[in-house]
Amino acid sequence: MPEVARRYGLQIRRDGMCSCPFHGEDKHPSMKIYKDSFTCFACGAHGDIFTFVQLMTGYSFKDAFLSLGGTYERHETKTARAISQSRIRTTKTQRKLKEDIFKTGGKIFRELTATIELCKFIEKYHRPYTNRWCIALDALPELNNIYYEVFCTKDGKKEADGIYILTRCRKVRQRIFSGA
Repeated sequence: MPEVARRYGLQIRRDGMCSCPFHGEDKHPSMKIYKDSFTCFACGAHGDIFTFVQLMTGYSFKDAFLSLGGTYERHETKTARAISQSRIRTTKTQRKLKEDIFKTGGKIFRELTATIELCKFIEKYHRPYTNRWCIALDALPELNNIYYEVFCTKDGKKEADGIYILTRCRKVRQRIFSGA
């Protein structure tokens, strides 16, 4: 940092103090130049060597970096490319799985949500501790669990799951409407 400051014409004393070039006339040195940074105690300017060059020249960070002898190299590894392609494949697979669930599982989805809504309605508007109320309350956690597993996870449904879900929903509805 002291070497770069001298390149821009600053006179640095032994204690590291110099006149600050960022705020008008500075009769008493108010900027301290450290090994790898600077601080002006009058105007508050501070930063590292790149910030100093940016303030002195008006350069962007990249130009300041290059003016100090830095070089940019583009590092693109096969690993990064492979990771990116893997993420794309995973996203496409998940999207296709969701599309399949909602295309083939549309009837299952509608049946399950309708049964859940019915149970919630009975829980909310029927007299507590009646037979219908107890059946709905008992079935609701299982139905919610099925809904979450089938439609909210990336695993999706299997054909056997669809048959099981439809059968379970029908049985719950039968029990609710028959009162048994």
